[in-house]
Amino acid sequence: MYFDLSASATGSTTKTRRNKGYKAIPLRASRLFAFVVEAGRIPGLRSCLALLLTMPAFCARAAETAAPAPAAGVQVVDILVSCQNCDEHMPWRLSRPQFRQGYGVVIGPGRVLTTEELIRQATLVELRQPGRAAKFAAVIRQSDPQLATALLEVRDAAFQRELEPVTLATNVARGAQTRIVQYDDSGLRQEGAGRIVEIGVEPLPSAPASVLTFRVLSDLRVQNPGAPVYCDGQLAGIMMRYDAQHQTGFVLPAPVLARFLQAVAEPAYVTRPCSGFHSVALVDAVKRRYLGLDNEKGGVQITEVFTNMTASGVLQPNDVLLKWDGFAIDNQGFYEDPEYGRMWMVQAIEGRRRVGERVSVEFVRQGEHRRAEVTLRPFVEDDTLVPENTIGAPPDYLVEGGFVIRELTGRYLHAGGRGVSSANLRLSHIYQVRGEQPDRVGDHVVILTGVLPDPVNVGYQELHDEVVTAVNGEPVRNLQDVFRILDRDHGIQRLAFQGRGVDVVLDAAQRDIANARVARAYRIPELRRSRAEAKP
Repeated sequence: MYFDLSASATGSTTKTRRNKGYKAIPLRASRLFAFVVEAGRIPGLRSCLALLLTMPAFCARAAETAAPAPAAGVQVVDILVSCQNCDEHMPWRLSRPQFRQGYGVVIGPGRVLTTEELIRQATLVELRQPGRAAKFAAVIRQSDPQLATALLEVRDAAFQRELEPVTLATNVARGAQTRIVQYDDSGLRQEGAGRIVEIGVEPLPSAPASVLTFRVLSDLRVQNPGAPVYCDGQLAGIMMRYDAQHQTGFVLPAPVLARFLQAVAEPAYVTRPCSGFHSVALVDAVKRRYLGLDNEKGGVQITEVFTNMTASGVLQPNDVLLKWDGFAIDNQGFYEDPEYGRMWMVQAIEGRRRVGERVSVEFVRQGEHRRAEVTLRPFVEDDTLVPENTIGAPPDYLVEGGFVIRELTGRYLHAGGRGVSSANLRLSHIYQVRGEQPDRVGDHVVILTGVLPDPVNVGYQELHDEVVTAVNGEPVRNLQDVFRILDRDHGIQRLAFQGRGVDVVLDAAQRDIANARVARAYRIPELRRSRAEAKP
C-alpha cells in the first residue's frame, strides 16, 4: 500500500497498485491514526515514519533560511552577446555567429561594467535584469583588452528602473571574506562565500598583458564571466574565469576597475603605461660581479628595450635596474608594495602611475651607478613588428590574381586553436623572437597566406605562409607599401619571398579578367581592404 499522509481531519485517500493502475480508496482520519499506531510497533517502519512526519517542518525551516532577503535594488544584470569572428586566412569571410552570456555590474544610470573578453567582436549586445524577459540594446562605450574591462551604456530609461549602482571597494587585503553572486537560467539568485587567498600580478586569460589579480577560493561554481565579488557590501572585483577543479576564481580587482573608469572619464581614453623592456632575474654571483654589482644585493638585468616606449632612450640591454619610482627591485624582479606586500615590479611600473607622469629610475651601466627620469608611455600595438590584434579587428588584405596577401598578427598564428607552436616555423620564430621590436616604427611582416586556384596562378597553388619581401622589385615594409606599388604599377607582376631565390611572376595582361573570375568563383565582395584608405 502507498499512503498519502497529507490527509485532512475529515478524510484522505490511499492508493493500491493493482493491474498496473492506482485506485483511490477513502481513508478516514481514525484509520490513519490506527495505521500510525500499528506502524510504530514495527521496527523497520518506525524510523521511516518518523522521517516522513518531520519532513514538512524541516522543509519549512529550510525554505525560511535558504531564501535570502531581497536586495534594495538590482546591481547585477545578464549580458547577452552575439559575435562573429573573421576568417584569418580568408579575411573577407566571417565565421559562423556565436553566442556568449555573462554578467555586468551597474555603476551608474544606464552604465554597466563587465569583462572585455565577453563583448569582444560583438555584433549585438543586449542586457536584461535577471528573471525578466525584456532585453535592452547596449552600446560599447569603451573596452580595453590590456585592462580586461569594458563599459556598456543603455539609453532606454526603462532599463534603469530598480537598478542600484555598486560601490567600489577601496581596501581589500589577503584573507578577506567575499560573497560571489550569480543567477541561474530562471533568474534565481545564487550566492557563495569565498576568501581572497592571493593578490598578485598575473597574465590575463585572453590578452598579452599582466594585471593586478585577486585569487578567490570558493565552492560556488561560477558559470559565466563578469560575476560580481563583494567584500563588506562593496564591489571587490568581477570574475574573469573560474577553475572548477581547484575551486578558484580569478578576479579583476576594484583598483583596476577604478583605474579604467578614471581613464574613461578623460576627454580622450588612454590605457595604462607600459615599461617597454624585458628583463631577467639576476641571482648568479658570477654574473653580478661581471656587471659591476659587488656591493648591490638587488636589481634585474635588462635584456631588451623596445622602440618608442617608456624605457626607450634611457635604458639599454645589460643595464641593471635597481629602483623604479623609488621602489627597490630585488634580484628576482619583485618589490615591496605599500598596499599588497611583495609584488612583481610590473605593478610598480604599470599599475601605480598613469601615462604622461615622470618617474625616476636608478640603474647600473658597466659598473657605474646612474639615475634618470622617464616619461610613462602607453603600449601601442600597431608600433610592434607583429601586432597581436587581440580585439579581432578585421585585417587589411589584398587578393591579386588569386594571391591572398596580408600582414602577420598574433591572432593569425593562433587561428583555429592550433597555437603558435603548430604554426609555420618561420612565422612563429619572427613572432616569438622579434615580434615586439621593429627596425623602424611602422614596419610589419607582409605574408602570402595562400593562393586561390585559378588558371592565372597555375604552378603556384601550393605556396602559403610565405614572407613577402618585395613587390615588382621594390622592398616592402608593410601592406600599405604593397597597395602603393599596386596602384602605381596598375598591378603586381613579381613577388619576392624570404628564403626563395626565384620570384613569382604574374601575367599583367590577364590581371583584370583573372581578378574578376577569382572574385566571382570565391564570392569575394572586395579584392582589397584598407582601414587607412577608409579613414576620411
